[in-house]
Amino acid sequence: MPIFGDPDELERLLGADEHELSILVAEPLEDEHPLIWANEQFYARTGYTEAEVLGRDWTFLAGEYTDDDAVELIYEIMREGKAVDLDVRLYRKDRSTFWNRVRVRSIYDGDWNLSYFVATHRLITPSEIRPVPVVSDERDKLQLRDRTMKWN
Repeated sequence: MPIFGDPDELERLLGADEHELSILVAEPLEDEHPLIWANEQFYARTGYTEAEVLGRDWTFLAGEYTDDDAVELIYEIMREGKAVDLDVRLYRKDRSTFWNRVRVRSIYDGDWNLSYFVATHRLITPSEIRPVPVVSDERDKLQLRDRTMKWN
């Protein structure tokens, strides 16, 4: 399975409460954001395999009851290179639904070029759903220390 060029770099970029969550990493391409890495928690939670996930845009997790406004907000945040925390209903491979608190963050290289998107996912119950997403610009904290860091 691919790992971050410097194992400590991903740990540094994530908050302390994010280390045990499902994690996805995507590249910022013009029309799509193909996934290039996911951790074991993600595969266990969703039932997908690495071969079914890598290279795809994250929207395969959306379905009939996924809020279209939430999907659009995530894409807007990605276009703007910001961060968002929001609660959204997603789908497992078997098409069962689950509520997820998603945090999407934009990661920059040493020259402030957008390099990756990192999304952490935490299961929540319907009673934990927050009605309003939290959008922020965290660029100062999300710069890679070494601009040569690569997912490999």
